[in-house]
Amino acid sequence: MRKDSREDVIVAEPFIAIVKLVSGEEVIAKVDPSDADDSITLIKPQIVFVNPQSGECGLIDFIALTEEDQVTIGADKVLYVATAKEGLAKGYKERCWGEKQIVKPSKKLVLPP
Repeated sequence: MRKDSREDVIVAEPFIAIVKLVSGEEVIAKVDPSDADDSITLIKPQIVFVNPQSGECGLIDFIALTEEDQVTIGADKVLYVATAKEGLAKGYKERCWGEKQIVKPSKKLVLPP
């Protein structure tokens, strides 16, 4: 969170969220919590689907047929907004934002002499 220029106002930062729509779709997107009360803007939204056989999650473009990378929907079309689990948020960031996490190896590589 950051403070507004007025001391009594706190502005929340955009975050990666799961948005459950009244249509039943679960969408992962970057959400700006400073949106108006009657709408919500989803930035680079992806539909989350679960493979029933493996239980693995996958992502499909929510607005694939447009040139836009964000969409604003009415708040009356949203059941809930919740922070995405870390693993799903990581996969979303890699797919949509190109953010790859660099992992340091836990052990040194031993080469033969």
